[in-house]
Amino acid sequence: MAQAAVTAIADGDAFAEFLEKSETFLLVIDCHQNWCGPCDTMKPTYNSIFNEINDCENKVVFTTADIKSLKPQLVELMATKPSDLDLGNHGCMPFFLLVKNKVVVAIVLGADVPTLRDNVVLYAPEDEAAE
Repeated sequence: MAQAAVTAIADGDAFAEFLEKSETFLLVIDCHQNWCGPCDTMKPTYNSIFNEINDCENKVVFTTADIKSLKPQLVELMATKPSDLDLGNHGCMPFFLLVKNKVVVAIVLGADVPTLRDNVVLYAPEDEAAE
C-alpha cells in the first residue's frame, strides 16, 4: 500500500506556496495546535484516501498547519467560506480545510474520517478524459 506524503507548513511563505498549488491540486490542511499531535492519528486515513483516489499524488496535497503560528493566514483563507469556526477561541479540536483555487471548498470539524474522506473524493480533480 502506497503512503501519502504529509508536509508540515512551516511558515507564512510556505503557506503561500501551498496556496498557489491549490490551483492545480486539492489542498488538504490539517489545522491543529502543535501540542495536540493529531497528525499521527490521521496518517492511516490519509493513506487510505491516497490509495482510493486514482493518481492521487498528482491531485491531492496533504499538509498540516499549526493554528497558533499560521493564524493570520488561516483567518484570511477561511474568509473565503462562511463558517461559525472562531480561531480566536478555538481549543484543541483539529479541523480540516479543503482548498481549491485559493478558496476553501469544505471545512471538516474534528477527526471525522468519513466526512473528510467523502470531501477529498468529491473535490479531488477529475481524471483527464481519454481521447
